[in-house]
Amino acid sequence: MKVSVLDRGFLFADSVYEVIPGYYGTPLFLEAHWARLCANLKQLNIENPLSVEAFSMLAQRLIDQTTETPCVNVYVQITRGVQKKRAHALEQGEILIPTVFAVASPYTLFSDDALAEGFSGITMPDDRWSWGSIKSTSLLANTLAAQAAKVAGAHEAFLIHDGFVVEGAASNIFMVKDGAVYTPPLTTRILAGITRAELLDLLKKHNVPFEEELFTLDELYNADECWMSGSLHGPRAITRLDGRTIGT
Repeated sequence: MKVSVLDRGFLFADSVYEVIPGYYGTPLFLEAHWARLCANLKQLNIENPLSVEAFSMLAQRLIDQTTETPCVNVYVQITRGVQKKRAHALEQGEILIPTVFAVASPYTLFSDDALAEGFSGITMPDDRWSWGSIKSTSLLANTLAAQAAKVAGAHEAFLIHDGFVVEGAASNIFMVKDGAVYTPPLTTRILAGITRAELLDLLKKHNVPFEEELFTLDELYNADECWMSGSLHGPRAITRLDGRTIGT
């Protein structure tokens, strides 16, 4: 396997990606991941080289071939393609063939004890570009935030924009207060998380009150509960934030 050094995904992060969890041989929420991939490619004006059938077969094949654990992380990335020479803009009429890269990795779910104890987080300013809603491989700010959390001994970094909590470096965030669930509304700064959407559907199904509403860091410090959500590990409780205990 190789990638050209003139691939625009390598040179400019001119690409999008999806991470599909596989549980016990089955890809989870595959249709939702496909829909988001198509929407993101359209926003960047990259032609999707895959059909929904090819996408499904690719994910399933990689899951079937990865047998070390029952949980598989399938990463799919599509770039604009390879140029003849490095240039920020394409020449008039220049047509590139998109590059498709996919890989599967086994991973292990957190133990029941770890889930019961909950996870820790830090907060920091949101220094990313304003289109966080596009799942682009332009992740430098996210990786720096994740590294800062790791150095601090925390599991996630939550980002603050204009005084409000928006999301984690690699997760969406939820707050519980007085029996209701709150999560920031989808804007161009917030990724439309697949697990986020599934959680909101579950809350609605079970008549749990929720609001898609912004909240401040002080409100989060004083919340009854805090969760983060992501495709690979689902919802996880944040019980410690910036050294403070959240709820009980």
